[in-house]
Amino acid sequence: MKESLFYLKTLCILIFVLKCSFLIAQTPQKHNLKKEVEELMYSKPSQALKIAQHLLINPDISEEEKAKVNLLIAKTHFVKGDFSASLKVLFEEKKFNDHLTTKEKVEIEVFKAAIFRKLSLNKESEIEISDSELLLNNISENNLSSEAKMFVQIEKAKNYLQSNKLNEALQLLQKAERNVNDNLNLETKVWLQIILGQIYLEKKELHKSETCFKKALKLSEKNSSENLFAKSYVLSGLASVYFLEKNHNKAATVLNESLRNSEVLNNVFLKEMIIRQQIVNYLALNDTTNYKIANKEFNKINNQADLLEEDATNVAYNLISDEYLGNYEEAKGNYLTLLYVAISTLLAVIFGGLFFWWRYYQRKKSLDEVIRYLEITRANLINRYTEKEVVVKGLPKRVLIPEDTEKLILAKLKRFESTTRFTNKDISLAVLAGQFDTNTKYLSEIINTHYHVNFNTYINKLRINYLVEKLKSDPNYINYKISYLAEDCGFASHSSFATVFKSITGISPVTFIELLKEEKQAIAV
Repeated sequence: MKESLFYLKTLCILIFVLKCSFLIAQTPQKHNLKKEVEELMYSKPSQALKIAQHLLINPDISEEEKAKVNLLIAKTHFVKGDFSASLKVLFEEKKFNDHLTTKEKVEIEVFKAAIFRKLSLNKESEIEISDSELLLNNISENNLSSEAKMFVQIEKAKNYLQSNKLNEALQLLQKAERNVNDNLNLETKVWLQIILGQIYLEKKELHKSETCFKKALKLSEKNSSENLFAKSYVLSGLASVYFLEKNHNKAATVLNESLRNSEVLNNVFLKEMIIRQQIVNYLALNDTTNYKIANKEFNKINNQADLLEEDATNVAYNLISDEYLGNYEEAKGNYLTLLYVAISTLLAVIFGGLFFWWRYYQRKKSLDEVIRYLEITRANLINRYTEKEVVVKGLPKRVLIPEDTEKLILAKLKRFESTTRFTNKDISLAVLAGQFDTNTKYLSEIINTHYHVNFNTYINKLRINYLVEKLKSDPNYINYKISYLAEDCGFASHSSFATVFKSITGISPVTFIELLKEEKQAIAV
């Protein structure tokens, strides 16, 4: 009997030791797999997802580990451009709130903000950034605090950049750059340089832009794991610099490499951006063959991107609505909460439908008004000289011009308006007067008298009308970057073009193009 008890105790001890050994062996294995996901998500995201999903089905995984793996999954979906899947996981992370560090909570808010920004949900994006800034106050560790703060500032700068607030974005990141230290994550340093490069690019400070992009490239090469996601944006930025420097062959080479990276990531939005750049570059090279191939691929990828964006927007609205309703439910009693949720959902559906209808109607109305205004302005601009100005007795013209000379200059102005010479950046009152074989006083007086504008406004109206006609008639033209459109119609910079366009039409060029796209889609349907 004693022998049986001895053997039983020995067996129990042996089983206990084996179980402990198994658990000890499992811990480093899970840690290694998690590290492998972190290393692969920016170069082989599909493989990273498979490993992460394998980790989640492990029955021994803790809630804390599950929260961290889910965050990696959300980041990986973001890299692949699958915003719907990424948002679902990010919103799901609220269940593991007690198991997340403050830094991880900040990351979640920032990734939400980034996705909302890419979906043009700017208000929602700003809310997430504000929430992340509030969370920063709860981080006590210096290194973690600076890392998280930099992460938030970079996303905030991206929002400024998208809203064309270039000076605000630059000031924010220049201040952030002064606080960079050796403990800062290498990936964060890379993105800091990428966004700085994009800001300088928009400001047409090409040398500074190229320096930032090359610095980002050099930093990314120091990383033990390859980051094709960041590298694609770096190469895209460098290609834009080379394009503006008219080094189109170099731009083509860099864009091809960037496109290969985006294809590995299988990121539709990234591919769409790069192919759009290729189209413009092939046009500049007069490479008809590659232009047609790229344009065909762009049309296909553009349709995919539109569908993905529409799905992600719907998912975003549903998740935001669900989160709001969930918070509302927590604050109310069970019975009343169910009733309020039902009513709120119904009202949300009705209000959402009315809101989208109203927004579409207003945007269409705005587009019609702008186009009608531009057409009237163009007609007045070209035909106004046929109306004889009535001179009030006692108030003679400031400059006396012979009648024959006046008619001749008006005729030359009409011919000038039928050309595209006004898109020349070097056009000026003196240059045009020289082309008309007249003096600047005569030309200025005739434009002021017959068009009721000064010379600069006269030229700017011709340019804006020319651009609007091109946008309406050329289906490819509407997809070009604003900087290219500005250059094509004769403006020296993106900012001056945007200012003039808004002063004439009442809306920004970006908004006008969006309205025009909606109009074309509505007609197609």
